[in-house]
Amino acid sequence: MAKKIKTVLVDDESKSLQIIETLLLKYGTDFEVIGKASTGMDAIDLIHKLEPELVFLDITLPDCDGFYVFEQCKDVNFEVVFVTAHDNYAIRAFEMAAIHYLLKPVDHLEFQQALDRFRERQWNSTTLQRHQVLQETIQNKPKRIVLPSMSGLTFVELNEIIRCQAESNYTLFFLTDNRKVMVSKSLNFYENLLTDLQFCRVHNKHIINFNHLLRFVKGKGGTLVMDDQSEVEISESRKIAFLDRLKDHALGI
Repeated sequence: MAKKIKTVLVDDESKSLQIIETLLLKYGTDFEVIGKASTGMDAIDLIHKLEPELVFLDITLPDCDGFYVFEQCKDVNFEVVFVTAHDNYAIRAFEMAAIHYLLKPVDHLEFQQALDRFRERQWNSTTLQRHQVLQETIQNKPKRIVLPSMSGLTFVELNEIIRCQAESNYTLFFLTDNRKVMVSKSLNFYENLLTDLQFCRVHNKHIINFNHLLRFVKGKGGTLVMDDQSEVEISESRKIAFLDRLKDHALGI
């Protein structure tokens, strides 16, 4: 008989716990719930005691948030699927680190996809790195992003990204070491993640990194020359917003 995957559920809402446990019984017959907790402190004790392989961890708990639980248990080798209401701050952190998350109310299909991703990945050499990227973003000190590509997960320093270019529903990242990474997510997706950092959407097809901007050539919309000598057109509709952002960047705002 195959060994089942040890799973812990953490949520202060009994209904949410019941829903996830029911979904596990239906779609995760290879998973076994070995413990449940409704507070952060109980969750920390339970995770250290039982050493689960997977934890479904709610962000909002009565005594602390799920991020604190996660930080206190970082010495335990487990994968985590965060469960949250529509919290843009939390979702951004998960997306930057390619960390599993589910939105409440939990969708059956997304739940199955989360289980499938766990089965494919489980704990490996990238897990700790993804957790570190998550912590950096949670602490409002994002330095890296995890790019899921056809070849696996690519960890990239934000300063290594020269620009991003839309390729249909994909995004092509141009990096400082001449690498290119194609990701199966849209440019709109990365605009939401990156543009309050050192990045700016300047065209329907382009996001640039201000730190790699060499010069601005005036024109109808204008053209940007990046330090890899690539040229990026600015759309007229985005020119004013770009110039405002450029001014803020120059002032270090």
